[in-house]
Amino acid sequence: MTLARRFVPGELVLLRTIQDGLPGVEPRHIGYTMPTRMIADDAEAIALYHPPGQHAKRRSGNRSTGPWGPRIMPGDWDGGYEDDAVYHGPGVVRLHVVADGYSIIRTWDHETGQFQGWYVNLELPWQRSAPGFDSKDLVLDVVATDDLSAWKWKDEDEFSWAQEVGLLTPDQAVLAEAQARKAIATLEARAWPFDADWSRWTPSLDWSVPLVPEEFHRL
Repeated sequence: MTLARRFVPGELVLLRTIQDGLPGVEPRHIGYTMPTRMIADDAEAIALYHPPGQHAKRRSGNRSTGPWGPRIMPGDWDGGYEDDAVYHGPGVVRLHVVADGYSIIRTWDHETGQFQGWYVNLELPWQRSAPGFDSKDLVLDVVATDDLSAWKWKDEDEFSWAQEVGLLTPDQAVLAEAQARKAIATLEARAWPFDADWSRWTPSLDWSVPLVPEEFHRL
């Protein structure tokens, strides 16, 4: 499998979070892995589907309590991985515009056949890897109403805490704030992809719940 190839609809794709590592303490490594199904992969944007029943992998080790629950601090990873809780919520579509520092996440309501809400997840621009795409969550988020008439910040306290304890570097925090402003300007202008007809897509009934393969952690 070459790193340059594009994925086809329905293919298993891993969305992985990269941890920077600490010289002499722990290497750069995979922090979290989500198995998804590919919707579309082209030069402009990448779209993934997170189905109900999805079972992710996360690092194991000592967890310290932060504003939004336990987190593994720099240097506390024990080198292993464990299953995260099975996701029992509705299906989710994640759209990443290539080179942007955020993804747009929308919930798929199977009962109504419609998308709900807008969630802007700040993150590093995706890097294509052999099993999928690698990035890093930048903690800060933006949430908007269905009609895009209002938006609000999310996880501001955790964003500040992540900088204080070294989970985010100063440069990463600056990037998150800049990309947040870009995303807000785009949604307020009702520009693409916020103006797209999302109703034209529905998840395939043939897609089974994707599983994390054994070698998911290899960089």
